[in-house]
Amino acid sequence: DDDDDDDDDDVDPLDRMGNVERARVDDEREVGPAPRYANPASTIHPFPGRVFLEIGCGAGNSAFPLLDLDPHATVFCCDFSPRAVALVERRRRALPADKRDRIRPFVCDVSRERLCGSSDGDRVPPGCVDVCTMVFVLSAIAPERMPDVLRNVSSVMRPGGAGRVLLRDYADGDLSQRRLCDKGDGRKLGDNYYVRGDGTRAFYFEKRFVKDLFAAQGMALEELTVH
Repeated sequence: DDDDDDDDDDVDPLDRMGNVERARVDDEREVGPAPRYANPASTIHPFPGRVFLEIGCGAGNSAFPLLDLDPHATVFCCDFSPRAVALVERRRRALPADKRDRIRPFVCDVSRERLCGSSDGDRVPPGCVDVCTMVFVLSAIAPERMPDVLRNVSSVMRPGGAGRVLLRDYADGDLSQRRLCDKGDGRKLGDNYYVRGDGTRAFYFEKRFVKDLFAAQGMALEELTVH
């Protein structure tokens, strides 16, 4: 809940998050696609095939099919909800050993906690992810924290632009946005940013906003489609 941060307006979001290991001022590894993240001097890729990362995995309904689609893939999947990750873990334990070892669920609030870690821990090794998916994830995060999320993601993506981030989310002009506007009961928190009746947040993206958001983190946009 972002209301807990009202007293921290003067604190650097990265300090408040506690999820970033800052590079030294004179450390040349600080430059590149993940500004203010300490880019690893070398990447770690102890996996036989492609590596997927699903952020906001829920019960794993997108993560588990990847094990069948790519028999050599390793799938990391995370969610901020311990309950959701517990469901994934239960499903994982019921799999045959060859699949069970290839899916790695963990709890992580990507706006506050680091994704990057060691290959034998509960995080993602640096520079190993080929494909990262975020489906209706960014829209639930405060706009001012979205750059922190993308910097976090960039710390685990393949270097040199070899990895791909796939984003699906709400677009400006969506019917649900119009309904929120019509209610007119103080649900608008900012430009294209609203609070629903259940207290959850929703941001509606304009094309230019998406382009600028990713470009600021050194991520080149390849395709953007609005349905």
